[in-house]
Amino acid sequence: MLIFIIKLKKLKMKKFSHKINESTNKPTELENGIKIESEHLDVYEYIDNYLQSYNVSMPCTKEEFYERIAKAHLKEIPDYYTRLKKMEDDK
Repeated sequence: MLIFIIKLKKLKMKKFSHKINESTNKPTELENGIKIESEHLDVYEYIDNYLQSYNVSMPCTKEEFYERIAKAHLKEIPDYYTRLKKMEDDK
């Protein structure tokens, strides 16, 4: 009986570790997206300057701005940045 319980626990841990590996892939896609979207600094600064001219502060940091853009892309296509990289590599 004890051997059965140990094997069952190992099986559950194996399933659990697989889920951990799956979840760690998603932040990597997001992290890549945030890096790539940082090319939109000029857009952030344009909006920030425009808002400042009306004495309104930007509602998010640069990093949050990039993250919002990345999440919007990933919501539509979960592997957007992987595809983008592949497309750019194929050029």
